[in-house]
Amino acid sequence: MSIRILIEQDLNRLLPLSREWESLVERHGGSSAVFLTQTWIRSWWNHFGSVRKTSLRSVFTALEDLQKSRTPFWGFLRSFCWLRSWWLYHGCDKTPRIYLFKDETDRLVGFAPLALTRHRTPAGNLAVLHFIGTGLADHMDFCIEPDWRSEAIGAFVDHGITGTAVLDLAEIPEDSPNLECLRTNLQKSGVKYLENRTAECPYIKLDAMKWNDFYSRQRSKSTRQDLERRWRQLDKTSPVTCRTYTDSESIRTVFPRLVELYRKRWETNYNILIFSGPVESRFYESLAIELAAEGRLHLMTLEQADRVLAFTYSATAGRYFTWLITSHDIEYGRYFIGEQLLIRLLEDVFTMQRFAEFDMTRGDESYKFKWTDRSRFNTRITAFGNGMKRRIIWGLMRTFMTLKHRRNRSRIGAGNRE
Repeated sequence: MSIRILIEQDLNRLLPLSREWESLVERHGGSSAVFLTQTWIRSWWNHFGSVRKTSLRSVFTALEDLQKSRTPFWGFLRSFCWLRSWWLYHGCDKTPRIYLFKDETDRLVGFAPLALTRHRTPAGNLAVLHFIGTGLADHMDFCIEPDWRSEAIGAFVDHGITGTAVLDLAEIPEDSPNLECLRTNLQKSGVKYLENRTAECPYIKLDAMKWNDFYSRQRSKSTRQDLERRWRQLDKTSPVTCRTYTDSESIRTVFPRLVELYRKRWETNYNILIFSGPVESRFYESLAIELAAEGRLHLMTLEQADRVLAFTYSATAGRYFTWLITSHDIEYGRYFIGEQLLIRLLEDVFTMQRFAEFDMTRGDESYKFKWTDRSRFNTRITAFGNGMKRRIIWGLMRTFMTLKHRRNRSRIGAGNRE
């Protein structure tokens, strides 16, 4: 067998491959499936792959928002460090580098959705090849048919390392079959590389279990009764409605309220930028509308008298249900409103009987482990081309990017941000 590599720099030219692409994602995307869809990649690029001037304006707007929210000094410092990290990835010159792997018959057998980012630093210029979606995507990976995996990744390593200064592949799930293959080929090529664990990602294996059996197994009888009592108390004040949004018009109508709820929840914390930042909010709204049109969106709220008390924003791909964003009104904390919504979300997912896994995404928050004892870590692989200067520049950049940020990685990168 022999494989061909094609590098596509125009995302629009991927559209004719949509059927083959999505088939690969469903069969071989694993827990990264949502973030490997053309919908996610195209939407991310449209919002974060723009020119430097646009990104710089967004950074200043975000800083103004933080100032208006009267963020305490250390919260502001953490915010600035996160903004600097965001700027290094989203505020520099970027070009798509979509690696397409094809067999002798021109059939698509795999792909790697990458971008080349050019950084200009006082110490010199540096080009970095990384996954499209780095920063917001909770998992990223190659998507390759098993029979072609070794040859495709081997060809990629030979081409990618010689073609750029640094290969920085973040958020690869540790149980990805591509990870060991990548390590093996890097070692064979004699390329120096670093490997680090990043975020812990809890998940629920759905199997064929019924919701009532799962709920009674995970939560004690007294806990269930307490949650029911709090729900009745809330419902007595005014009826509470659990609602899902599936059409573009209703999504556009409710989305500003979701952004405001999230902003209110995190107004004294740098997490405010993850969903309610000026670019981020437009990205998630646009993505929600596209996902809804494809039947992949699950947007659920708890509402009382036209007031949104809590929401969850999730996406599906193949057999994976991916919980992306959630937030709740802190004024209703005594009713455990966030957990009340999660219960209804999980019940809905179990009832569908379509999914093998409920991915709680990045973040090791304790409340997640009330529902599962399973988790996986994401892995970051950084490989260097020849030259000590490149390594020094990259080392300085990474040191600055992880200042304060690494300690809080599971919080600012938590996929469900709650």
